[in-house]
This record gives sequence, C-alpha cells and structure tokens, in this order.
Amino acid sequence: LSDREEKPPYPRWFQIFLSNLNDPIHIKAGIQSAMAEINYNYIYVSRVFKKHIGVTVTEYLTQKRIDLAKVYLSTTKMNIAQIAEEIGYPYPYRFNQVFKQYTGYTPKEYRKNHSKPS
Repeated sequence: LSDREEKPPYPRWFQIFLSNLNDPIHIKAGIQSAMAEINYNYIYVSRVFKKHIGVTVTEYLTQKRIDLAKVYLSTTKMNIAQIAEEIGYPYPYRFNQVFKQYTGYTPKEYRKNHSKPS
C-alpha cells in the first residue's frame, strides 16, 4: 500500500487532535485537554471524528485508557487505584467497571493472567 492509502489525508487540526488523544498526558486529562490546541467546538470535532475514525471520541479515548491500563497492569507493580488515577479515572470502582466491560476481566484478573515475569 502507498502512504496515501495507509493514512487518510486528515485536516491538520484533526491530526493534532488525534495525536493528542494518543498521548498519555491527554489520555489521563481527557477530551477537553486533547482539544486545547484546536479551535473547534466539541460537537463539530465529535462529528468529524466519528466520520473519519468510525467510533465516538469517548469510545476511542476509553479504549486508549484501557490499552494503557493493560500495559501498566502487565508491566508494573502499581496498585489498581494508582493505575486508575494515572489513566484518568479518579474512582477505582468506575475503572474496574469499565475495564471489565472492555476486556471481560477485572484489572486484578488481567494482571494475574497477563503479568510479564520480572
């Protein structure tokens, strides 16, 4: 595939926003933080995002948070409350709910089954 086929030609502001949504700092801080550099309102951004990416901004961010949590759970000794806070969930209970919804495991079960030997 050519470069053009691999990466759709997104507008520059959209590339910035998407890049921000993949940055751990913005993953933790949330959508408004990721939008700070662009001058569009959330409704417009979310509509364009869904059109280009195929999921809502919230779904995308949640998946990024879960992916990052998986890395922390499998490679660090951080406790679950610390991981929840690190990925933007101030309440560990909510993090546990969302993690189980997305993975089928509680964070504790995931860690037990996926930890890398140290």
